[in-house]
Amino acid sequence: MTKTAKINAARAFGSVAFANGLMAAPAGDTNLMDLLAGEPVGGNGVKIMQAWLSGWTQANLAGVL
Repeated sequence: MTKTAKINAARAFGSVAFANGLMAAPAGDTNLMDLLAGEPVGGNGVKIMQAWLSGWTQANLAGVL
């Protein structure tokens, strides 16, 4: 899977996690943890986690606004 595809998937996982009632804690999402498997610490892994948080936050704000 490409870096861009992983980032897009992570963002979608974040939105789904919010919809399923998960807190804004990426480590609690098994889909994200599976996506991060094999990624080195830092670099792309950080970007993937940021994308998850972005998806979660956008879903949260969409429900508030």
